[in-house]
Amino acid sequence: MEEIELGELPRPPLAADDALPRYESPTPAPQQFQPRRCSLGATSPPFYPSPWMDGSGGWAEAYAKAQEFFKQMTLLEKVNLTTGIG
Repeated sequence: MEEIELGELPRPPLAADDALPRYESPTPAPQQFQPRRCSLGATSPPFYPSPWMDGSGGWAEAYAKAQEFFKQMTLLEKVNLTTGIG
């Protein structure tokens, strides 16, 4: 059997543009994103540590559900949740 190098493999002929179906979108093409200009001081400083929650202010039910869910998590899951690594 004759050996052929990969660079020598025959390539299929390319289809002409006229042979391909055309797709016309009913919506116009999206505009390119233009970021807004803002001053460099338009940021919020970090606040550490984050404030403690107590479940008040209409959050009691959600807070209780979150506590129960958190109690079931492993240490590895808690580390991954809080740091993104683990």
